[in-house]
Amino acid sequence: MELSDSITPSVTSLPLSAGKQCMK
Repeated sequence: MELSDSITPSVTSLPLSAGKQCMK
């Protein structure tokens, strides 16, 4: 379960990073 919790935030962070690059 710990691994899953660690991966979840990463997956949520990916779209955020992509959105920031698009704004640039």
